[in-house]
Amino acid sequence: MVGFKAEENSQAVAAVNRDLPLVNEKLKKYQAWNDLIDCFCVFAMEEIDQVYTWRSQAEEAMKRSGRDGMSPSEVKEFVDRYMPAYIAYRPGLYAAASHGGVNGKPTWLCHVGRDRLPIY
Repeated sequence: MVGFKAEENSQAVAAVNRDLPLVNEKLKKYQAWNDLIDCFCVFAMEEIDQVYTWRSQAEEAMKRSGRDGMSPSEVKEFVDRYMPAYIAYRPGLYAAASHGGVNGKPTWLCHVGRDRLPIY
């Protein structure tokens, strides 16, 4: 959530998910953390569903190494909890990163493809 900025209009986030107004209120407290950061690096995904794929890949790698990992349905349930916040706040983060910087601070914006490599 670092870099995400609370929306002025909590109704806008409620349109994404009915639980987001509470998240939006809590997000206001993150500003104190954001104020301590000198610069930001934003890795922008072209397609938001990459989050599911990347989390699944991480879980499979953990299983291959002998550790416990989530099943595909557990991954979906886990990521689904965060997806409304990504949908609501990601556009503002990306816009700030590309126009004047996050919180007006120096910001490096790197677009990342499905393969986790930078898109040039």
